[in-house]
Amino acid sequence: MRLSTNIFLIVSLLSILFPLEGFAQADSPQEDRSEPHFRKGSRALQFYLINEISAAIKKHYTNRTALRLKFDISGMFSDEQGDYDTKFESVYDTTTIKKDRDSKLNIQGIDISLQYLFYPHPNKRINIFVGTGPFVGFHRSKSEYEDEEKNGTLRKHTYDILTYTWSFGITGIGGVESFITKQISLFADYRIFLSYNWQHGESTSKSLYNSDWSEFTSTYNGRFWELNLSSLRVGISIYF
Repeated sequence: MRLSTNIFLIVSLLSILFPLEGFAQADSPQEDRSEPHFRKGSRALQFYLINEISAAIKKHYTNRTALRLKFDISGMFSDEQGDYDTKFESVYDTTTIKKDRDSKLNIQGIDISLQYLFYPHPNKRINIFVGTGPFVGFHRSKSEYEDEEKNGTLRKHTYDILTYTWSFGITGIGGVESFITKQISLFADYRIFLSYNWQHGESTSKSLYNSDWSEFTSTYNGRFWELNLSSLRVGISIYF
């Protein structure tokens, strides 16, 4: 009785294991072991949150390759007001000039890049990726500066500078991505870019001495190359 029971158990176990093993061997060459979000056609929204505020959309064309369209929108505004004392000393005299100063800075910019991304080992828990692609950008900067002396004689100086910069170049990127759920991942990367820039600027300078105004205006145009390496940027991806 014990022998027949043992034979029955062995036969039952073999009948379960062998078909499963054969099925696994038949399917293993075609099995996609990568995570679902790395399969062909999967998409993701990506948001940089540390050292950069930007957004991107990514689409995987295979489990190892993807295209990403990235938008960087930047802006800054500052307004500074204050009183300043400037002291001039000589052998014969010491003069102190009191000034009221008002300065403003306003910057806006947008960069759009298209990047080809490659994941060498897409089924790892921590995925390394590299990429490259072109980008274009436009930036506008306006600064205003006003300086007024208060020493009995009215002296006032104002400066307005307006600058436009157009950029075109290529980026290189390298980083890691790790999934905390099947649809959400954290990623970090470094970016290096080489760009060619066209810049146009206009400046106006006005000076008031007692009741007499004088004004100077100038324009300039420049072209220059720029090579830049970004600091470590960290963000989050949402796959769907």
